[in-house]
Amino acid sequence: CRVQGARGREMVAAWIVPRPECSVTLPALRRHLAESLPPHMIPARMGVLEALPRTVGGKLARKLLPEVEENQRSSPDQGARFCASPEEQLVETHMCAVLDREGPLDVGANFFDELEGDSLRAAMLVSRLRQSEQGHSMTVKDVYQHPTIETLARCLIREARDTPKDAAPDGQDGPRPSPWPVGMAQLAVLGAVTAAGAPLLWLGIYRILPVLLKTVDLTWLVLALPPLLFVLGFLLLPLYILLVVVAKRLLIGRCRPMRTPVYSWYYFRHWLVQQMVQLMPWRLLAGTVLQNHILRLLGARIGERVHIHRGVNLMEGGWDLLELGDDVTLGQDASVRLVDYDDGHLIFAPIVLKKGVTLSTRSGVNPGVTMEEGSMLTPLSVVTGGVSVPEGELWSGVPAKRVGRTPDPEPLARSGGMTPLQHALGSILLGLFLDLLFALPGLALLLFLLEHWDIRGLDVLHWIEQPWLTPFMVAIVAGLALLAPSLGLLLQALFCRMLRPLPTGCISRWSFTYMLVWLKSGVVSAANNWLSGTLYWPLWLRLAGMKIGRNSELSTIIDVVPEHLSVGDESFFADGIYLGGPLVHRGRVHLRRTKLGSRVFLGNHAVIEAGTTVPDDVLLGICTVSHADLAPGTSWFGLPPFQLPRREVIDMPRRLTHEPGPLLFAQR
Repeated sequence: CRVQGARGREMVAAWIVPRPECSVTLPALRRHLAESLPPHMIPARMGVLEALPRTVGGKLARKLLPEVEENQRSSPDQGARFCASPEEQLVETHMCAVLDREGPLDVGANFFDELEGDSLRAAMLVSRLRQSEQGHSMTVKDVYQHPTIETLARCLIREARDTPKDAAPDGQDGPRPSPWPVGMAQLAVLGAVTAAGAPLLWLGIYRILPVLLKTVDLTWLVLALPPLLFVLGFLLLPLYILLVVVAKRLLIGRCRPMRTPVYSWYYFRHWLVQQMVQLMPWRLLAGTVLQNHILRLLGARIGERVHIHRGVNLMEGGWDLLELGDDVTLGQDASVRLVDYDDGHLIFAPIVLKKGVTLSTRSGVNPGVTMEEGSMLTPLSVVTGGVSVPEGELWSGVPAKRVGRTPDPEPLARSGGMTPLQHALGSILLGLFLDLLFALPGLALLLFLLEHWDIRGLDVLHWIEQPWLTPFMVAIVAGLALLAPSLGLLLQALFCRMLRPLPTGCISRWSFTYMLVWLKSGVVSAANNWLSGTLYWPLWLRLAGMKIGRNSELSTIIDVVPEHLSVGDESFFADGIYLGGPLVHRGRVHLRRTKLGSRVFLGNHAVIEAGTTVPDDVLLGICTVSHADLAPGTSWFGLPPFQLPRREVIDMPRRLTHEPGPLLFAQR
């Protein structure tokens, strides 16, 4: 398949290469496809080629595919019905525009089948309809469900009647605001922050630091300054939180469901509060009840024992519209979209997750969703806006649908014994210890150099007043910048390895064991930023306790407990793989061992659930979740995953892949 056509007139076209013994007629092929595919997945145009163009490496050269000529169009049948209402005429006008057709059209003709539309043109149709007064809330899903002019016009009328017309504080109707006033105001804010920060920086470097260099020994100053700055930041944090809360109440007040234009003054005030919120130390507070307390101060209604995992972004605003019941779990990178962008507007709508709700890895809920008590979303699933998930149900898919009942948590193998506040303080202290462990080699090297060259505070002060650089100094700084992080990463891997091995089974979310789980996965996450995709990454992971076979390539892996994972030979993991992360559900954590065989390929954002065994030669495509029915040599894609009966396999020389020569290895 290829996308062809001029800008604004694009369409999906397909070329078919029949076997020598087969004869293909396009109408028969279209009828055959209609038996197994929904109309919007059938290409608008089709043609026949003797062979597909390929690159020198044997891959499909999609850019060399010729355009498929236009299929012969038929006129409406004698029994056709034509537009009888303004809404039908509106839909017909936009359909003719995106299909490059002349009217009139049969109001009962199927957009995808009889009118030769496709998914790309359906998106273009929705974009046009949204520009009308009645169609600003239309979605592509509406075109799929109502593919004729007649049914889509009825949907247009219903959406216009049912959509609430909440006006933003600055008004929704009328022409859209120009971006210039708000843009200049944002520029003024950034300038004011810079203007306020520059004098403070000057004061610290040229007034306070010289006094310290003259009165305190340089070695003690280097050792004492980092903890002093941390203590100062810790003491100032409550004052900053108070400042943000007061600013939020003064600038935007209590958030309510609304639709407001981008670049309105409400948008600017919301942006200002958002920037202030993002400056808080969320990384340090992630996964603790202290994070929950701050969200409560911002207006969110959050119950007891709520778990918010790493990667959950709740800094986009709309906090007053969020309600999380007791024992709610927001898994790794889960999305809670209180604020959405649509057709040049900010949309604020409430999200309610009642007691015991769990959003699994990278799942999400859109504005206006309510999940009743005990319901659950599987990984990568998304609940569309305005939907209510009934009590105790398990939903999966995009958009998510009911697939069964929520599983009950396993019985605890051991009790917790810590309060959420104790757990939070312990997690923060361990996180700070890891940061210190990473910085320790750099600090030790710096102290060694100061002592070796007998550098004192007055020497540093003289350099500040009259700075100079020599090639030797540049080489020393470059060496420190390379050696210090390398030694820090080595220390973190050794520390991770020396910690006691974590058990399997079900543990309390508030136990010391889960604190170690959080710590180890955090170490791997931090090392990701330095080593992901390099030749050193498998070496570091082996040192940290993970079993990895020969010639395996790993990029970014997320939420990993090293000793619970094993990977076979010659496997390849693309970016953003969720690899065996423990399931947190209703205050309990399920720890299981995960095993991947040899020559396993994982596409971007694939999810391997804890306890999964992936056999040899398995391919999981982009955004695909593993499951129990994987057989060796199979390929899977999608959510829910379906097996690919045949995929293109290109043979490449092993000297370019798993067995590179010395020159390629050295270059990398």
